[in-house]
Amino acid sequence: MKHRIAVILHGWPQPEGRQSMYHEYFRQNGYRVISPFLFDERTVFSLQSVRLRVRRLLAGQKPHVIVGISMGGLLSPTLLREYPRVKGVFIASNAKLVNSRSLFYGAVQWANNPVFLRLLGIFRWLPAPVLFEIYQFINQFDGNTGSRAKYLDDMKRNIECIRSISVRKEAEIIRFVCETDNAPLLRTIQNPCLVFSGARDDLMPSPSDYPLHKLLSHATLIRTRGGHYNVFTEKNFDDLTAFLRVR
Repeated sequence: MKHRIAVILHGWPQPEGRQSMYHEYFRQNGYRVISPFLFDERTVFSLQSVRLRVRRLLAGQKPHVIVGISMGGLLSPTLLREYPRVKGVFIASNAKLVNSRSLFYGAVQWANNPVFLRLLGIFRWLPAPVLFEIYQFINQFDGNTGSRAKYLDDMKRNIECIRSISVRKEAEIIRFVCETDNAPLLRTIQNPCLVFSGARDDLMPSPSDYPLHKLLSHATLIRTRGGHYNVFTEKNFDDLTAFLRVR
């Protein structure tokens, strides 16, 4: 019997490896998981290269669900359009990088600069305590003391991953994020979709003029209290299970 297939497109800078809660959930529910590592130094980071890698991994089969996490949600709409009967899940994502009050938005715009990118090669090797302070200044904690440990763990893993990505690859990623606006494409998508959005998510906030779920014709919104790092928690697997069961 063939397994159902779940495609997971991870965010930046952390890949979604076999130990992630998403992989574990889908494997336990009988899915084969396809989650390509998007920051491979042997390829250029682009929408086209990601599409080709997913197609190659699918080997002629069709997925049953496509999950886009953060930046992965900027990549997934093109695949959803290619597979119109597939279910889509967006977690902590949006149609584009939104101009918000977040210092993260300003940092990304600043990073999309050749001078800054040259400095990044030195900057990312600053002592860990210094990087922790800079990180917490740009990606600020949401104040929920119950999720403080999750925030700190996510911060440490993010910094480790950033250090592992070359400056050239970072430039490709930043260029993609700054130039992408999926609003026109999302309006054409007919796939059933489930959108998880966090009330305290300052990195990918839901804009009032065109929130992601309203651009999609058949979308259900799950609004959580989380920040970007915990928009989706273990308790939201019940919502995901209910969505996947609907035919």
